[in-house]
Amino acid sequence: GEELDRNVRNMLNYIVKTPKFKGYRNSDAPDLKAHAAVAREAAGESIVMLRNEGGTLPLKGNEKVALYGVTSIDFVAGGTGSGNVNKAYVVNMAEAMENAGAVVDQTLLAEYADYCAAEQKKVEEIPPFMRRGTIDELVLPDSVVKAAAQRNDAAIISFARLAGEGRDRKLEQGDYYLSDEEHALLRSVRAHFDTVIVLLNICGTIDMNWVDAYRPDAVLMVWIPGQEGADAAADILLGNVNP
Repeated sequence: GEELDRNVRNMLNYIVKTPKFKGYRNSDAPDLKAHAAVAREAAGESIVMLRNEGGTLPLKGNEKVALYGVTSIDFVAGGTGSGNVNKAYVVNMAEAMENAGAVVDQTLLAEYADYCAAEQKKVEEIPPFMRRGTIDELVLPDSVVKAAAQRNDAAIISFARLAGEGRDRKLEQGDYYLSDEEHALLRSVRAHFDTVIVLLNICGTIDMNWVDAYRPDAVLMVWIPGQEGADAAADILLGNVNP
């Protein structure tokens, strides 16, 4: 009886301190703009620079950039299940770089937008509990990559991984290891661009041997950083925030 009394007392002591007990009335008009600013600041503070050869970053801000990877369009803000986040929208890397004043290659962007739209339609036909997460990487002809290199100053490749309860890293290609398509993209972009930056929009760990194989000039771990995460990544890329 004494232990029960003590435990109930502790619970009641906690309850009387809660906003609900004190009559707090929640607002139906939260300051979402201020909350978004906090989310962007938090995301920027968590981004980790893994590599920056020859002072590649920060960019000057007036570069013409080619964005590669379906994640440039389909940015991952949160994981699945309890790893998900409530969000009014998700800024993607294309929007973020344009917001930051960079000139984004629109021809390349249109290819990814069309591909992602078609792939998302396929995904929507699959029951939610059977979906794998991120869509497969688009394989671009080498000639398309070469042409883009001739009209842009730098390439930014974004790779994503998704996880949640019961679906963490698996030791397979496209998860812990890069997929064949991701290898092909890295290989092609590295062959034609002088400046190659890789963004890892991921949770958990992945194999990093590809860094030695392709030697990108800069690598940023941006994690899966919420609705403002892409703008936070752009803040780092442009030097407005230190990683």
